[in-house]
Amino acid sequence: MKIFATDFDGTLNNRPIDNVLLCAIRAWQAAGNLFGVVSGRPYASIRDILNVYDIPLDFLIANNGAIITDGNGDPICLTPIPPSVAVSLLDRFSGEPHRSLRIDDPHVFREYAGIPAYSLTEDGGVRVADDVWHDITEITTDYPTYETTLRETALTEQALGGAVRGLVNSPLSVDWVAGSVNKSYGIKTLISSLHVTPDVIITAGDSLNDMAMLIDPDFVGYAVENAMPDVRSRVGRTITCCLDILKDV
Repeated sequence: MKIFATDFDGTLNNRPIDNVLLCAIRAWQAAGNLFGVVSGRPYASIRDILNVYDIPLDFLIANNGAIITDGNGDPICLTPIPPSVAVSLLDRFSGEPHRSLRIDDPHVFREYAGIPAYSLTEDGGVRVADDVWHDITEITTDYPTYETTLRETALTEQALGGAVRGLVNSPLSVDWVAGSVNKSYGIKTLISSLHVTPDVIITAGDSLNDMAMLIDPDFVGYAVENAMPDVRSRVGRTITCCLDILKDV
């Protein structure tokens, strides 16, 4: 059995999501292999997009590895940011040169111009429209320049002692997750939960937040041809699109 875990934006959708691709995914699965998406997007966002295309999934990993479900959307694992760490992170952001701030939980995602730490409960939930409190899985902030992004990410990780991890998803944007979380963590947690030992785990991506799963020595990672230059050079292996993997059944 093979497992193919691919990023969505810029990777799975770097070619038309059409019947050719969907048939290739189903053929991959019919051969006894597993297929899933590993995205930095919030769970609600990526699930909605995949539903539009009716992409057959064996698993979905969202929020850079913090939320893991099976193909039907049933939860497998949730790794929230610890409550006190989330409060410290938001306190720190109040004095940083960020342009916008988004807080994600397993059920909704919203854009905020800024949100104070007192909007969090003691158990790490964030209040949403239905007055229900949910776990925070990811906090995203944008910065004015790439240099600021890199500097503030390093300083914040150091200041919080590694309790959070900043995953740069674009030159101006950082996804903050619990310190143990990245896309590689999500895939390994999934495999452990499924109690399977695949022959090979194949990953594909295009951006900096994909790097953990692309260079993990336990995986065979590929950068798609449209990947960021830094990603292509560090990964070494390149494919045109995900069809290159799926047709090899």
